[in-house]
Amino acid sequence: MGRELHVHSHPSPVEHWRHLIEIVAILAAAAWGLYVFVYQEHIKPANMLPDVQRIATVTHEPLPGNKEFVKVNIDMKNIGQTTAELGGLVVNVYGSRYTQHNGNTVHAPTPGLITRNLTLSKTKPVLLYSFFDVWRPLGDPRVFLVEPGQVIEEPFDFAVQADRYDVVGLDMFFCYTRPGNTTWLVARENRADGSFWVHFSGPSQTSHPGLMCRKQTHEYRI
Repeated sequence: MGRELHVHSHPSPVEHWRHLIEIVAILAAAAWGLYVFVYQEHIKPANMLPDVQRIATVTHEPLPGNKEFVKVNIDMKNIGQTTAELGGLVVNVYGSRYTQHNGNTVHAPTPGLITRNLTLSKTKPVLLYSFFDVWRPLGDPRVFLVEPGQVIEEPFDFAVQADRYDVVGLDMFFCYTRPGNTTWLVARENRADGSFWVHFSGPSQTSHPGLMCRKQTHEYRI
């Protein structure tokens, strides 16, 4: 019976470096995958500001007795990638008519911007409806969280005499922030025309870092 032979092979320096590079590549890919997962799921959302988009729609339909039913819907959609906490929403609805006479109105809302309107003048807006609601960031105990992609609807409606107004204007104020424990001091302001508004008090009257607030005005034909 012949003697059993064993062949021992030793990797060449090139093969040794190739195996080492493969191991390093595998470890690097695993580390990168873990980093991307942790960054995308935890680190990045924690450092991003929420972004809530507000869209207002106004619809109307005739009612018996020469009346008009008006419905206002405010959609608040979180278009960001992190949870948002709603702070407050104020909506004032005004009705106006266009007169039969041309006006001459100069409007300069900001430095560098000026307009002149020589078309039909508009009557003084009349308050039709005022909506005021605040949540935890502005002092109320209620917590209102909006997750990414979620849409919150705030509808309200009322009726007016038909052909009483040509347009309705929405004067809106809206605040949101990151979920947390910070509270900004506010009070409900009762304005001279009967509408409600938000009044910031104390140090937060002119500056409120961390609280995103937007004021918008839109007009809709009815």
